[in-house]
Amino acid sequence: MSENGTPPKRHTIWKDVADQLSDHIELASLELSYESDRAAKKLFAVAAMLVLVLTGFIVLQVALIGGLMRLGLSLGVSALIFSTLYFVAAYAIFHRTRRDKRAGPPFAATQRELKESIQWIQNILS
Repeated sequence: MSENGTPPKRHTIWKDVADQLSDHIELASLELSYESDRAAKKLFAVAAMLVLVLTGFIVLQVALIGGLMRLGLSLGVSALIFSTLYFVAAYAIFHRTRRDKRAGPPFAATQRELKESIQWIQNILS
């Protein structure tokens, strides 16, 4: 019903589509803002932890190689033993943390939802 001579507001499918897209954009904007703040804080924390862990690791290596040298091994043999252990550990970690092929490609669900939204829009407009 119009009031004071203004025509009634028309409800169109284009308004529904525009509202849906606007909601998607607003939600993505809010999530991006929140996640970027968290990522910056996390990046700083990871950098600080990395410096501390590397420093501790270096000091530990000096102590362990010094201990092997006190047991009678040469510096070269002690370093070779530790480097071999590290290569084996790195290979084991790499092998253990590979992406499972059964999981499918990254962001598969997001791509599927986007295609379904596009089909929904196309069905409405046709």
